[in-house]
Amino acid sequence: MKRKINKVFVLGGSGFIGKHLLEELNKDDLDIKCLVNQSPLSIESSKIQLIRSSLTQFDWKSLGSNVPDVIIHTARLSGRDKRERKEVACYNAVANQRMLDWLSALVSPPLLIFVSGTLVYGSKGDHKANENSHLNPISFQREYFEAEKPILEALRKRSIPVMIVRPCWVYGPGSWLQAFYLDTLEKKNKIPQYGYGNNYMPIVHVRDCAGMIKYLAYQGEAGNIYNLFSQNTLTQKEFVSILAKLTKKKVCKKSLTAMRIRYGHAVYEAFASSLKLETIHPDIFTDYTYYYPGIEDGLKDILN
Repeated sequence: MKRKINKVFVLGGSGFIGKHLLEELNKDDLDIKCLVNQSPLSIESSKIQLIRSSLTQFDWKSLGSNVPDVIIHTARLSGRDKRERKEVACYNAVANQRMLDWLSALVSPPLLIFVSGTLVYGSKGDHKANENSHLNPISFQREYFEAEKPILEALRKRSIPVMIVRPCWVYGPGSWLQAFYLDTLEKKNKIPQYGYGNNYMPIVHVRDCAGMIKYLAYQGEAGNIYNLFSQNTLTQKEFVSILAKLTKKKVCKKSLTAMRIRYGHAVYEAFASSLKLETIHPDIFTDYTYYYPGIEDGLKDILN
């Protein structure tokens, strides 16, 4: 059953996913508020009210009686190294708990959609993972997962309407695709493959990631966790082969050890991980129309 939505509050609307989410929401007849700390918005719309504040400082009571129907949480402080990530994760956890306390005090709290990631499942090799799988955060999620714990507890207690969405590797302009593949293509005229390439990399275009989150705001069920990914999961070797075919370039193999030395353990662990992602909600996106039904379509769009 479609949820009726008039007012939406987006936390982190200037982020990689957040800015595309705003573009999706802006297509509907909605009253949109957006919390942004420092970065400017990439979209201008009379329907979007900008609120300048960090999540850690925002006064939830300032909303007064103008409570949104849905809050979509894409905001996260980031750290440059493990120590900084642990520190900001603690700040984020406190901020999230403050938000949950405010929501719990409302007579009719809105739906909260929290955007996480699939690195919380860890590396599963050839084994499959779904929303019920054991959590074993790796890479950047080792530290950032601390901020998700209050949200998970609220979902477990079902004290307020909460939904968690976990996008996989989200690609698009300016993402890891640019930093670790297209930049090397530009400098070396080759497509890099990190390690043996047998690790599974579930990926989704950022436009579809945003579209699926918006779709779940209308159609998803509170109390559920939803994995977000494209229909087919590729190995890194298969992904690199598609890139090589589209660019008509050769593949060059790069050592994961060298990657760890250059970029650190968190980046190394992410690219060494393997995850065959599934969902326990196979029919939830039956009525969703993908922008890029195949990975090749999305890559063509970026390369062009």
